[in-house]
Amino acid sequence: MSVPEPGKHLRASRRSETAAREKALEEYKDLADLSLKLARICIDAPIEFSMADAKLENLYTPEAYEYMKRLEFKSIAARFGEEIKHESGPEKQFVLVEDFSEADALFEKAKRRTASEWNFLRKRFRDSPRLMF
Repeated sequence: MSVPEPGKHLRASRRSETAAREKALEEYKDLADLSLKLARICIDAPIEFSMADAKLENLYTPEAYEYMKRLEFKSIAARFGEEIKHESGPEKQFVLVEDFSEADALFEKAKRRTASEWNFLRKRFRDSPRLMF
């Protein structure tokens, strides 16, 4: 009976794995190149930037407060001042009409709205968790 050479089958196994890897790399070279290109961070992209345009003035606006409430960011919404919390709200979206002339003026204003304005309003009310449209 012959004694097998130690590690012989391991070396053969490694050679077959290496050959399989090489074959896969040759077969999928295009995908590997594309993956490398997509994964590489481009640090010389031509981006126009102006510090003056990037300057932030007031982040705590009524619109920002409403947006934080809609997204249910309660801890961020709590940072807004009381005057902003009271300035925004559902009562600011309604108009009290006390006579027919005011109603006629409101209807005329609504007739002059463009389709894009109506679509904006529909989307705004549809996305609102509390208002149905």
